[in-house]
Amino acid sequence: MNSQHPNIQAISERLIHWYENFRSDSIHELQSFYADELNFKDPFYEFQYRWQLENLYEDLAKKIPKGKFIVDRYTIDEKFQECLLYFRYEFPMLHKTRTIHGHSRLIFSMEKKKFILHHDYWDSVQNFWTLIPVLGHLVKFFYKIAFPKPQNKSGQK
Repeated sequence: MNSQHPNIQAISERLIHWYENFRSDSIHELQSFYADELNFKDPFYEFQYRWQLENLYEDLAKKIPKGKFIVDRYTIDEKFQECLLYFRYEFPMLHKTRTIHGHSRLIFSMEKKKFILHHDYWDSVQNFWTLIPVLGHLVKFFYKIAFPKPQNKSGQK
């Protein structure tokens, strides 16, 4: 493979390695994977430039220095130039290791030889809001009211 012309398989594997070895001093390496104009979206953020992603990860590294990304598996669709990453993000919170499960959808540009879209999908209610003391109890209470468990025909939950 010519390293000046990476394909989606090669750049995806390098990006996975970057995420699994994420450190604050490696954030500048994102320019190897993502185009300057990047459509990024997750449950809390939405923006259009790589520098914003770099700022997000700098902030993450400061706030959660012991956080760790683990990519459990990934799939690549070369026809549509798409990569799906199935990940866990483990981090310490309130004397426990917490885990966010999610997946990322990445679209690769053959022209730019970089990813131009990165959308993260994970449940912010279960993985974030319910972990906050006091607020978490309120969120769980309202969640039960808004989404009651279905009952079967005998009336049991």
